[in-house]
Amino acid sequence: MFTRRMVVLVLATVFYVSGTYAAETGTICGTVTDSLTGEPLHLANVQIESTNLGAATDSDGRFCIKDIPAGVVRLSVSAIGFSKAATSFNLKADQSIEIEVEMVIKAIPMDEVSVTALRYPINISNSPAPTDILTAAEIRQSVAQNLGEALETVGGVQIKNYGYANAQKTVSIRGSADNQVLVLVDGQRFNNPQTGSMDFSWLPIDGIKRIEVVKGGNSALYGSDAIGGVVNIITSSPTQGKVFTGNLESTIGNWGSRTYLVSGFQDLGKLKLDYSFNNQKSDGNFKYQTSAGIDTAMINNDFKAENAFFKSNYSINQYSNLTFTTIYNRMRKGLPGPVSWPSAVARSNGTRNYYSVGYNQRVMSCMNINGNVYYHRTFESVDQPDSSPLNSRHLNKSFGLEIQDNLILASGIVLISGLELRNDRISSTSVHFRKRYTYSAYSQVILESQLIPMTKVSLIPAIRFDRYSDIGNKFSPKVGFAISSTNKNPLTLRANWGRVFRAPTFNDLYWPQDMFSVGNPILRPESGKTYDIGARYNIERKSFSTMFDISYFEQDMRDLIIWADRGDYVWTPQNIDKAKIRGIESSLDFSLFEKFITFGINHTYLDAKNAANNSLNYNNVLIYRPKQKFDFDFGMNYKLASFNLIYHYIDKRFTDEANLNTLPAHGIVDLTFSVQPMLGIHEMTVKADVLNMFDRDYVVMQDYPMPGRNYRLTLAYGFGF
Repeated sequence: MFTRRMVVLVLATVFYVSGTYAAETGTICGTVTDSLTGEPLHLANVQIESTNLGAATDSDGRFCIKDIPAGVVRLSVSAIGFSKAATSFNLKADQSIEIEVEMVIKAIPMDEVSVTALRYPINISNSPAPTDILTAAEIRQSVAQNLGEALETVGGVQIKNYGYANAQKTVSIRGSADNQVLVLVDGQRFNNPQTGSMDFSWLPIDGIKRIEVVKGGNSALYGSDAIGGVVNIITSSPTQGKVFTGNLESTIGNWGSRTYLVSGFQDLGKLKLDYSFNNQKSDGNFKYQTSAGIDTAMINNDFKAENAFFKSNYSINQYSNLTFTTIYNRMRKGLPGPVSWPSAVARSNGTRNYYSVGYNQRVMSCMNINGNVYYHRTFESVDQPDSSPLNSRHLNKSFGLEIQDNLILASGIVLISGLELRNDRISSTSVHFRKRYTYSAYSQVILESQLIPMTKVSLIPAIRFDRYSDIGNKFSPKVGFAISSTNKNPLTLRANWGRVFRAPTFNDLYWPQDMFSVGNPILRPESGKTYDIGARYNIERKSFSTMFDISYFEQDMRDLIIWADRGDYVWTPQNIDKAKIRGIESSLDFSLFEKFITFGINHTYLDAKNAANNSLNYNNVLIYRPKQKFDFDFGMNYKLASFNLIYHYIDKRFTDEANLNTLPAHGIVDLTFSVQPMLGIHEMTVKADVLNMFDRDYVVMQDYPMPGRNYRLTLAYGFGF
């Protein structure tokens, strides 16, 4: 009896104390953002001073600390690159307080956050993956009219340009083929399933917030095609601002070139809208010099394009929001063909439609779920009624569903996992009706620790499984490592290793039998391994800042899909080739007196060789891979005026596998000058560009001449209330 009474008494005491303690505690939740951009800050450290209570913010900048003793509470927030923030509260028992903390940038202004490298926001200084970021301001300050031109000066990136603004432009990263580069729009695959590549001349620079270029293999997170790297085009996001802003813009240039742009933003409370529309056209009849030294003009090189962008963001509540994005492109153009076999009448007509619905739900302070459904439709027709009659139609459709969960397991441990379902369909006069289903699952763990004082160590393993309805299964592992100092001038050392692959395209598998070619339905995916090591160092002073980055990379590929003669003069794709690519990328960015003077240098050394021992071309340089690529950008910014000089150099390139023919090296200088006078609450921009200032004759791809010196003038008027 005595023992039973003692047990009852002890339990009563425990429940009483627990109840009393619970009644004397409260909760503080909130959001931490960048005061300049309004962007949420991930992994900011939130601490209740004089206690061991604290939390790290999630990808949306959210935190929540429970069981805080009632009374006067002092909360402090710290994040790398920002001044420490602190605030005090008189927290009452059972009270829940919601706060917003704005952090002010203190140092490292060049250090940016990437969401592509790890499918999760991470500071570039802590990321193992070498990443370049182009902001909307940087793109507009360049001479680029489309995204292909905007990417031209990124280190390790080569644009295969087939002529003037309307001509096809594909991207190579670290010596990859253009179909070995994965292109994303807001994280969704944009590569054409029929050809495997992406024509960047289709995409204007309007509606773009930034472009993230992640270099190196990334199949462990993104699956097929991410061999050379990933280009993620991130569209602008409607954010808090004026009730309405608008922009009118017009550009004129040589050869009857005209561009008109209308864009706007509306803040309707919980609903925010961002939209733009532009119209482009040009005669494209620039002059060039033939190999015989005769001056002539391009014919059938005109184009007309209409592009529209719309994005809405609806805040359901403080824990969830819904986005809708649509992009529309239409292009009608002539197809002049190579100068060795020109066409005066061949035409192309195409449209591209993209729709995406995204949903973000914060389940708790440590978990965030993102879902996305998208539909992508591309149609292109080619009509060539001259000596080689051709009339083709190609309709590609892609449906996708993606779900990703970000879970903070503990301080410095984040689990990222996701599922993807995708259906690609094509109706084509070439490959007829075909379809492919892809089922994918991936998982990645971000492990961050400060094992050494003032030093952060990151270890990031990842793995992905892809199942294709027509070619089977593929596993893709990867591991990344980074160690970085957390002082004012951070130094980062990084390394990556991973396996990569590329699935055969519809053209590779199903091209119909004719007199000259046929597809191969038993092709294996291209596969290989990539690795790199590198370093990044930032220096920040009152009068200047600089950033230096260097990487060594290697890529060993096998089962490369090459169209070759099978022995009876019929060409078919076969898994017969191997390649070994290695190189060094280096870049230096420097600014003086708060960016009054800036300059950037990018250099790429590339050694890309045929590694097939049984090939007659063994150890030869792969075609169109220059050994040296060099870009230089010098700028001056004073009050409302800016000036930039851009120099772009490409080494000689072999145009045949036997390495008998080459295109000569070329260096091109572009100039751009802009001024932005303020007109009360309105803003005007006047921008003048001079391209190919020294009027050089050059070609990027054989038989496709580039234009000589040309000029552009842009007038823009911005307003808001």
